[in-house]
Amino acid sequence: MSLFILLLTAIGVLTNIKLKKEDLIEPATSEIQVFARSIEEEKQKLIVIDAGHGDEDPGSSISNVDEKDLNLQIALKLKSALEEEGYEVMMTRSDDTYLTLTERAEFANEVEADLFISIHQNSYIDDSTVSGIEVYYNESTKTESDEVLAQFIQTELVETTGARDRGIRAYDELVVTRKTEMPACLVELGYMTNKSELSLLQSDAYQYKLVTGMVNGINQFFES
Repeated sequence: MSLFILLLTAIGVLTNIKLKKEDLIEPATSEIQVFARSIEEEKQKLIVIDAGHGDEDPGSSISNVDEKDLNLQIALKLKSALEEEGYEVMMTRSDDTYLTLTERAEFANEVEADLFISIHQNSYIDDSTVSGIEVYYNESTKTESDEVLAQFIQTELVETTGARDRGIRAYDELVVTRKTEMPACLVELGYMTNKSELSLLQSDAYQYKLVTGMVNGINQFFES
């Protein structure tokens, strides 16, 4: 017999109240389910999105297009998409603001984010035919979760965009992936020095494909 029924029975004895059979029926699941949820189930995952560069630091600048602007456009779309999935999302910058790399990492640590993703575009002046997507992660000071995150995102980005798969790369010198205390990766979404790829990166349709790939990868990471 459950504790709920025992309590009702005791109350009936002490107060000389005759309990009816229906009084002994336990509350419906819907009435008590809020108490049954675990803390972990109730916790909303917090993701920090870092739009690379900003203000005085334009990043790559090709054909009058600044990397910082592409990064922010895609980051804002990603924020909206992740919020629709039920995540809490914060951004290191939501406008044309300059932040040091350390400030970006420290922000994610201070808000105790569950995941950090830094958005960037690539370039290679020596060969304008180079194209594709690659994801960087830290290997020396972090756990294997970073590599797992990078692989999920890379796989889904290539799947949704059809871009060349340049793979994931362990690189321990990136401040934003080294100094963050949660799973983190830096995504290079395409080569601005490739004329065709730059055109794609500027289009809303392709940016939404990139966002879909990242959201799918993040979902898979949290479900794994």
